[in-house]
Amino acid sequence: MVAVSLKLPAVLIEAIDELQKVGPYTSRAAVIRSILTQEVPKHLARYQATYEAKELPAHEDGSEKRKNISIFMPKQMFVSIDRMAKELGINRSELIRVAIDHFYREYQEVFRK
Repeated sequence: MVAVSLKLPAVLIEAIDELQKVGPYTSRAAVIRSILTQEVPKHLARYQATYEAKELPAHEDGSEKRKNISIFMPKQMFVSIDRMAKELGINRSELIRVAIDHFYREYQEVFRK
């Protein structure tokens, strides 16, 4: 396992915490690993298009407050994400944030209560 530190908007951390509560996840890291397994391969072209347009997604609530979290991920996942980030010319943390953001936006109705 490899340790990764991230700075995520509070709204995404809240969504991750909600998924942990309602899903089969034991930790924030488990939620994030699941999202990355689904989202990174599925949406790589969309990440590239978003990055090339220099319009990384912002949150609708206008919140720029970010919190630090640390997760552990399998080395193979770390290497794969690192390689994709280099291909896109962005840092690893930003690729992870974009993946989580895309997941949140796609499934946002689940989080509305």
